[in-house]
Amino acid sequence: MLDDPRVNFAILSENYATKGIEHLGIQAESPKELQQVFNRLRQADAPMLEEGQTTCCYARSEKSWISDPDGDVWEAFYTNGESVVYGEGPKLSAIS
Repeated sequence: MLDDPRVNFAILSENYATKGIEHLGIQAESPKELQQVFNRLRQADAPMLEEGQTTCCYARSEKSWISDPDGDVWEAFYTNGESVVYGEGPKLSAIS
């Protein structure tokens, strides 16, 4: 994970990882910062999925997803708690 900006790399060979990267993530440090990131993503005019509040990877988060011009999927999220269940992510093939 890079620190500034906080970028997470989910490098997997399964699911929707056609190039070896399932998705990349931009981690916001506050709900206000997440709203700023969401606003910039909306301006990109690219395929986007607004997931909202969700549970994934033992964490409670608010998330949106967008596909870049190369078809790579980016997740923008703010984690606001822990969960005792793993949860599931959305079907990223809808936007990749």
